[in-house]
Amino acid sequence: MKGMVTATEAAKKIGCSTATVSRWAKVLGFQLKYGNSLLLTEKQVKKIESTWKRGSGNPNFGKKDE
Repeated sequence: MKGMVTATEAAKKIGCSTATVSRWAKVLGFQLKYGNSLLLTEKQVKKIESTWKRGSGNPNFGKKDE
């Protein structure tokens, strides 16, 4: 589809894993699928990139239970 990128392409642009892109897309409500592929607009890719915090590991590690 014109103007759309797959989660794999988005991950390469952002510099993270495809799983990270898919996880953030789900959290942000971006659910356009074509077959087994998740499709994102450039605007959605930029939103994921600005929301995702760079770094390895579990971001919840070390947080106290509320």
